[in-house]
Amino acid sequence: AAEPFALLNMQSEVINGRSAMLGVLFAIGAELSTGQSVWSQVCGRYAGEELVEKAIGLSDIGFAAVVVLTTMASLYPRLLADEKADSRSFGPFTPAAEAANGRVAMMGFLALVLIEAFSGKALF
Repeated sequence: AAEPFALLNMQSEVINGRSAMLGVLFAIGAELSTGQSVWSQVCGRYAGEELVEKAIGLSDIGFAAVVVLTTMASLYPRLLADEKADSRSFGPFTPAAEAANGRVAMMGFLALVLIEAFSGKALF
């Protein structure tokens, strides 16, 4: 019997993991360079009805570009060469290590957003 969503089952975790790894890297880099939290970079920060920190203009477009490019690059081997997401490895870069790092990045990004939401300021 075929698994539900068999085409993108492992592939979707690879895409999400790669996006999360890039997202954490870019979020921390942007925080270090601007001093703004993740939400403040995207939406701005308001105190009452007054804008306290302006959103970074291209942050939402950059986020969308990273997601689209990561998705396309991850699906390319599967759709054109019928290659599975876990079929390649190079030295320490194995599918298991990529999955573990992706999961840690997803949890780390969630933790970063939650800590900043509760503290009201950038973590880095």
